[in-house]
Amino acid sequence: MTNATGETECGLGIDISAQSVRDYERGFLATILNLSVITGVIVLVLSIWYSRRISKPLLSLAENLGRVQRLELDHPVKVNSFVREVVVMREAVERMKNSLKSFRKYVPADLVADLMALGQEARLSAEKREVTVFFSDIADFTTISEKTPPEQLVDHLSVYFDAMTRSIIENQGTVDKYIGDAIMAFWSAPRTLTDHAVKACQAALKCRDHSRRIGAEQQKSGKAAMYTRIGLNTGTVIIGNIGYDARLNYTAKPTEAGLISSSSCHKIAVRSFHAEKP
Repeated sequence: MTNATGETECGLGIDISAQSVRDYERGFLATILNLSVITGVIVLVLSIWYSRRISKPLLSLAENLGRVQRLELDHPVKVNSFVREVVVMREAVERMKNSLKSFRKYVPADLVADLMALGQEARLSAEKREVTVFFSDIADFTTISEKTPPEQLVDHLSVYFDAMTRSIIENQGTVDKYIGDAIMAFWSAPRTLTDHAVKACQAALKCRDHSRRIGAEQQKSGKAAMYTRIGLNTGTVIIGNIGYDARLNYTAKPTEAGLISSSSCHKIAVRSFHAEKP
């Protein structure tokens, strides 16, 4: 301390050894290092947990999109996430699946699946290919439709078309179109089948059985019975996407398909494939 004249009268000092200072520094650094390691571990664990909370729903969405590509649309999108963007993606995938379910009802599912698997856009194209073509119609349908109320007729046709279509699809056939009461289908397109004629015959026999069963049930209930006439023919047709750029129809065109138009089914169908009235 100094007096009024500026002279030093006394001093105060603290005696600390250099070793103590070094020990303190080492302890302080060790504390900082330990806290840094603990903080780093906590951050790493939280990062892994958080990333899994994000990546797991994304992986599930990717799996669902893979199913969509294969047109496997009946699996629900089970994705739970607290991330808003992931929830938005899940809802978008669900809407896309519902849209494709509706779209699939208008076009051959195999054709759409092939296009999606190849990543290609449908374009105007056609080729000559040997296929087996199926045509069916309902005997005396004009008379039946005149005597049956429209609502009841639609119900009857829905049951009839459902049974017939399932028989065709179960035997690997492609339903081309419904023409009034008639059904046109073919085998070996878009996917090639070596035994397409056999598959078509099996489908025709099954359709005949369904027609007889449905007709018998309708007769028992006092309704007009619907019996099927079926024609099959194997030959070379022009098949592919026909129409214009904005609207295509995957269908088979003459010459062979023309041999079995709905108006001549009964003329060429052999009795084995003719579900006529008992």
